Amino acid sequence: MTDKKKKEETTVVVTSHPFEGLENGEERFAKAQLTRKINSLLDGMPEAIETVDEILIIGVCGVAQAVGQLREALDKIDECLDQRQFSKASNLGYKDVASEFIFLQRVLGGLQDCQHDKDKLIQDIALETKTSYETVLPF
Repeated sequence: MTDKKKKEETTVVVTSHPFEGLENGEERFAKAQLTRKINSLLDGMPEAIETVDEILIIGVCGVAQAVGQLREALDKIDECLDQRQFSKASNLGYKDVASEFIFLQRVLGGLQDCQHDKDKLIQDIALETKTSYETVLPF
């Protein structure tokens, strides 16, 4: 008897990208390239992202504070109305409630400015990557 050894052959397939041959391979490859480019841009601007995040957090806290103060002012009016102190309730409405409402409007305006800054940052990345705002938004 003769020993015959079976020779193993390795087949190498050369592709232009790692998704070639897979379902939606070209689309997957394009998305991977876009993701890499967006992440690269984001890595290059940590200060801008951090600044927007900090201002957003401060704005949300300011709104929470303003809403709380407005509630307190409205609760004072409610107490005055329960005690039939209509003049005092009216004065609180013109002073405390009006003041707290103006404060609320100011912090909401600041929060809106922050949202515009965030939108601009996303829009700049979308323009740089030649894609849509909605595509960049999740990053």
